[in-house]
Amino acid sequence: AFGAEITENPAFGVGAGHRVGIAMRNYPEFLLAFLGATAAGATAVPFNSLSTGKELEYVSNDADCKVVVGDVERLGLFAPFAEKQGFKSIIVRAQGRPGPYPCGAVHWGDVIDAGANRVKRNPAGVGERIARAGPADEAMNLYTSGATGNPKGVVHTHRSVGTGIKMGELIALVKPDPGGVQLLAVPLFHI
Repeated sequence: AFGAEITENPAFGVGAGHRVGIAMRNYPEFLLAFLGATAAGATAVPFNSLSTGKELEYVSNDADCKVVVGDVERLGLFAPFAEKQGFKSIIVRAQGRPGPYPCGAVHWGDVIDAGANRVKRNPAGVGERIARAGPADEAMNLYTSGATGNPKGVVHTHRSVGTGIKMGELIALVKPDPGGVQLLAVPLFHI
């Protein structure tokens, strides 16, 4: 639903390779936005939730984000420069908070409802969106902390993200642990 709405609604205008920023605490919506954006052929740009406004401004500008999905606190940090950068924004976890929202954001629930209706009207569109992303295409642009200067974007392809998941499966085969769990540190920060 998320991928359908951001790619098919001209108000968002996300296409293959466009960057979708994700700026929030480690909420379930973080992973939903990540999976929806990457499955639709866009490149996810996860922001460190501990970043300052200055760092967020630098990264969102450098990545040239078309859309930023964020929680109330993070979108508040984007407000001073959002209009200048021109990205659209979507707010999560704003229940009980009347608009207007920071950065002129639209509510996550409205985006998901509209996208779900798009999927219902055209279920075949899901497969078409997923087919846009090839193994060598960018899946994620993860920025360093910038400890030695400005943060630097590190590009991960769909193949490299998939390899990380497969490594977890291989470890489970080599060292079976019936009660074991695996924790992937990417794309979430500070878990």
